[in-house]
Amino acid sequence: MSRYISSLTAAALSVSTLAFGTAIANAQDISGSTVAFLMPDQGSTRYEEHDHPGFVAEMKKLCDSCKVLYLNADADVTKQQQQFNSVITQGAKVIVLDPVDSSAAASLVHNAQAQGVKVIAYDRPIPDAKADFYVSFDNKAIGKAIAERGIDKDKVKIMGQGELTYEDALKSMGDAGLGLITAFHYDYNHQSPRNKEFVAAYNAEFKRNPDMFSAGGYDGMHVIYEALKKTGGKSDGDVLINAAKGLAWESPRGPMTIDPDTRDVVQTVYIRRVEKVDGQLVNVEFDKIENVKDPWKARMAK
Repeated sequence: MSRYISSLTAAALSVSTLAFGTAIANAQDISGSTVAFLMPDQGSTRYEEHDHPGFVAEMKKLCDSCKVLYLNADADVTKQQQQFNSVITQGAKVIVLDPVDSSAAASLVHNAQAQGVKVIAYDRPIPDAKADFYVSFDNKAIGKAIAERGIDKDKVKIMGQGELTYEDALKSMGDAGLGLITAFHYDYNHQSPRNKEFVAAYNAEFKRNPDMFSAGGYDGMHVIYEALKKTGGKSDGDVLINAAKGLAWESPRGPMTIDPDTRDVVQTVYIRRVEKVDGQLVNVEFDKIENVKDPWKARMAK
């Protein structure tokens, strides 16, 4: 799986750096330009282990003298807004943005473009603003390819990572997405009382369904709140970290714990199949794997 992710990431990174070159192609010389690479969170190791070093390597091929500013928002919308404004102040000509919240990112795009800064939406689209470029794994194309090649999904099981059947991807695929099987840790269609309550509250506030980043933000705030309760309000870093070890709670995504040894989350991964429910394509869970730890760290411990 890690090789698969690395290959997909490399392809996206190559395209994003080509988009960077095109974005400032009107300039006589791109040497010495500053480009910002803003990622959404550290919940996945991919940004630190693949995307960031991969982007820097591709940029060196395109422009050895260009400066790359890398920042990670830690799943914090406000933090990403501050980082975005900061890199503009530091002279970024192009910003490659994987938004924490696609809706909130629209104002960032408008602000940057008003100042002549190009924005490349990376991995996740920004539906309420027209970025200069959008680079991602083409989920719609996958669905189209399945349909065009006449694959009989009653005989052939097509499996993929959870991002393949995001809500917006399924809308683009249409019925070609029916029967796709994916594994993921969160979907707004998860049928638990806690998640139904969460989805209703999120829709009331933001007028859209929550995604994995939304659930991650919820869980992050829960951990901070519970850790502060245990410390009596003491916010020293080491004290809070120790308080968070072993925490367990019911998340919108299901049962969650913090591994006291690695401080990583332990969660359930759901196996889902795309079905049509009330005329809408959704991920329907039919199996699950409980108490899943970070596979890389689990393997390294052996």
